[in-house]
Amino acid sequence: MIISHQHKFIFIKTQKTAGTSIEVDLNPVLGKHDVATPIIPPVYGHVAKNYKYGLFKLRNLYNHMKAIDVRKYLGEKIYNSYHTFCVERE
Repeated sequence: MIISHQHKFIFIKTQKTAGTSIEVDLNPVLGKHDVATPIIPPVYGHVAKNYKYGLFKLRNLYNHMKAIDVRKYLGEKIYNSYHTFCVERE
């Protein structure tokens, strides 16, 4: 899962849909305060950041977090003002 405050987007990672590749591709554009949850096992090109004890609440963020939980974490105002997306397969 990625939250980019700099670019105002949220990437919700779903299971088995190339989400890791997308996270690796997005990682280089992340700013100082943006969030990237860890990938286990680690993947070259991805750096986890700001997922522990986040900027808004004392709660760890995690990979494959549900959109409803991300919304609760960020709050309605921020969540609704960011572009939120994921990838799904048929």
